[in-house]
Amino acid sequence: RCSNMFDEDESQCMDGAETQQRQGNMFDDSDSDDVFFAEIKHQHYKTLDAGDNGDSNIIALLRDIGCEIREDINSVGKDWDALLSVHVMVKCLKKIDGLKYKELSDEMGGDFMDKQIVGINIAAALKELGYDENIGFEKIIYPEEKVTRSVLKFLIPKLYD
Repeated sequence: RCSNMFDEDESQCMDGAETQQRQGNMFDDSDSDDVFFAEIKHQHYKTLDAGDNGDSNIIALLRDIGCEIREDINSVGKDWDALLSVHVMVKCLKKIDGLKYKELSDEMGGDFMDKQIVGINIAAALKELGYDENIGFEKIIYPEEKVTRSVLKFLIPKLYD
């Protein structure tokens, strides 16, 4: 059995009944936000881990939920900086639980202490949600491509829970 929705061959992960049940239940909620996110998930579900590490689909999903990502950015690597990482992580966290994370800020300020506080708060929220990789403020304010992609692949499915 596959461990998560990012495994490459979904057919090895679930049998036909499970797939049909998942797809059949996807649009049952009457709340428009739930339907919106279910449609996004349905549209991008099988391709999040595509040949480009799923970046194009991750970015499309992030844009769909309102993240402000420049059109020329199509990878979590090149041109993906700390400001963008913080912005998308905070946007995802607020979409996951707007009340719980309403105080999270994506404004990093100019000095190190402000950046550190933002990074600590985001890292704490990720750990609270169950992110089990080693993450601290430095991984947030000095993003690495692999870590950022891992965090986004963790957060995106939580948008649909």
